[in-house]
Amino acid sequence: MSSLKFGTSGLRGLVRDMRADVCPRYVRAFLSHLETVGSLSPPVLIGRDLRDSSAAIANACLSSVDAAGFSA
Repeated sequence: MSSLKFGTSGLRGLVRDMRADVCPRYVRAFLSHLETVGSLSPPVLIGRDLRDSSAAIANACLSSVDAAGFSA
């Protein structure tokens, strides 16, 4: 069972659940929602912190934004 939940601070959960195949799905869903409601205003900003795991998660998200055709 995944620990991932989406809340006011974005996607939250255990780092072991934030795999490279999971993050892109959340990014695509979030971008799709923003497009649907007319709130997508590139560039898309990706936040991260100083934890060791943050760089890999942020890179997976950046790649997903680029693959969707948006600037990050």
